[in-house]
Amino acid sequence: MEVLLAGKWGAIDRFTWQLTDAHVACKQLGFPGAELALRGATFILNPPFSGRTLDVQWVENVRCLGNESLLIECPLDLVFTSGPVLEAGAVCTSDETGKVFP
Repeated sequence: MEVLLAGKWGAIDRFTWQLTDAHVACKQLGFPGAELALRGATFILNPPFSGRTLDVQWVENVRCLGNESLLIECPLDLVFTSGPVLEAGAVCTSDETGKVFP
């Protein structure tokens, strides 16, 4: 899960990512909610526009209740890292029963 906050791209820490956090992320993307919160996703943040992975914004300790509309409304911490990071992810549900979107 990559996010744009204050004009900088960043990634969400996979270690504290929970289903309530994924639910808010999916709602923000226009889906009704989340089916799964992926902790240990193998996506590696490497913004193509920067040509480097130094000083990447890293969103940690996201603590959504699940009723928020946007991730930025959830308590969270911003830190910076100097290398590739493993990100959180979500499998979002669609309006149709039984269909999910990674």
